[in-house]
Amino acid sequence: MKCCSTSPKGEIREGLLIAEHYAMVVVISKKFALPISTVEENMRWALRRLR
Repeated sequence: MKCCSTSPKGEIREGLLIAEHYAMVVVISKKFALPISTVEENMRWALRRLR
């Protein structure tokens, strides 16, 4: 199951697999000794900032 988001034009674009996203968050969390919730929040903030 893929997680998808909608682009500004309303088109569906593919996202990362949920398992891949979670694995990436866990690796970053362990590397920098941060709680998973903090890493997820920072990733969401960074993605919003890229828009």
